[in-house]
Amino acid sequence: MRVQMINKKPTPFYNSTKWSTWVMATGDTGFTPFQGLEAAALRNYNIGQNIFTQNAGRILAIKAEIFGASWAKFMYNEAGGLTAGANAVESLRNSGLITITQNSKTVHEDSLNNLIQRTPDFAIGAVEMVGIANYADGSQEVKRSNKNGFYFTPPLIVTPGTNVSFNVSTKAAILAALNTAYCRFQLATEEIAPDTLSEVRS
Repeated sequence: MRVQMINKKPTPFYNSTKWSTWVMATGDTGFTPFQGLEAAALRNYNIGQNIFTQNAGRILAIKAEIFGASWAKFMYNEAGGLTAGANAVESLRNSGLITITQNSKTVHEDSLNNLIQRTPDFAIGAVEMVGIANYADGSQEVKRSNKNGFYFTPPLIVTPGTNVSFNVSTKAAILAALNTAYCRFQLATEEIAPDTLSEVRS
């Protein structure tokens, strides 16, 4: 547990990873992650006022990863062959858009090619995804890195009584090689701890 200043008040918090999974199907053109639409085994976030257990926290970063069905590695040389698998992922990356809104106001839009790793030119078998860069404070801009995902500086603050929502849309429908594959959207967050905690490490 750590302490940070929020509204000029020392506030205990802990880091938490939230994720929401889209089980893709041929012909899909979008998904709304973090809305409680997927099965419990495909999510890790609070279903309630907002995604946070205490209804308050900060979103530091977001990324996305492609998996095969049942969390297996996505195999580019299956489901129609290497070219079909790679083309399906690239179609999703290059035609997809994520929109983040807070209290019905758009706070961020980005292409999925900034969240999902580019298909290697020599893709054979499974490809391991890379993570987002480390979070660094001190700027008013969205920071990018040579890894996939983006992080917010300052973080996106979610307070009690407010909500945050995500929407993913694609210009091109999901291709058959991605049928039943998973696209997992992952948030790096700071969860505000309950006020009743008796011990806090700084």
